[in-house]
Amino acid sequence: MPTAYTLGRRKQFEYEGSVKAGLTLIVGVKRTRHRIDAETLSRLLAHFRHRKASAPVGSSHDKPPPGSLGEWLIANHSKRQISRYVAPILVSEGYAAISGEGLAFP
Repeated sequence: MPTAYTLGRRKQFEYEGSVKAGLTLIVGVKRTRHRIDAETLSRLLAHFRHRKASAPVGSSHDKPPPGSLGEWLIANHSKRQISRYVAPILVSEGYAAISGEGLAFP
């Protein structure tokens, strides 16, 4: 099972799967599992692809910035804030790149 680190705080977490197949995130001391299916990830990539400006990760639990990955995930997937875990996987699999304080999607 791959181990990854969040982009900002460098917290360690584990995950199973891939962006293409869907992800199961395993986070925190209690090793809470959170599933995000491949279709949702595909819609996320389609939404952010070819933006002219980088998108903030938006890991705030209550007020992620407008246009952020976190805002999109809360609105389209889950009320639980998971952008801090999804972002580094997107980068490591080549779907996004770190650009300033946000992510650029080629």
